[in-house]
Amino acid sequence: MKKLLLILLCLPLIFNSCSKEDDETIQPNNTSALSIDINLVGEWIKWNSNNYDYYIFGSNGEYCSDLVGGSGCGNWWSENNKIMFSYQSINHNTTPYSVYTGYSQSDYIINGNELIISGDTLLKQ
Repeated sequence: MKKLLLILLCLPLIFNSCSKEDDETIQPNNTSALSIDINLVGEWIKWNSNNYDYYIFGSNGEYCSDLVGGSGCGNWWSENNKIMFSYQSINHNTTPYSVYTGYSQSDYIINGNELIISGDTLLKQ
């Protein structure tokens, strides 16, 4: 089930990655232009004992993630070494799964092929 969810979450990124819209500036709530840290673009993975956490950051300001306890997709941008997220998320810990939207931010550091975000270290793929 998790693999199917991963495939379904990644398909929109694959099809959107070839569109002409990649060069457009994305604006959250039509207030200001997004700042995209090109060093974050790509797939970042942290392997756990039975599965893995991942983030996929697109150059068009879209992202998807699958973390322990939930997964989601939305928009991202960077401000002052923080990743800003607006998202729709699915909580896997409830039956049926609960879906919610929100906004969050996390400090991050990129060191070579490592991304340290919220205390977790992920590797660039």
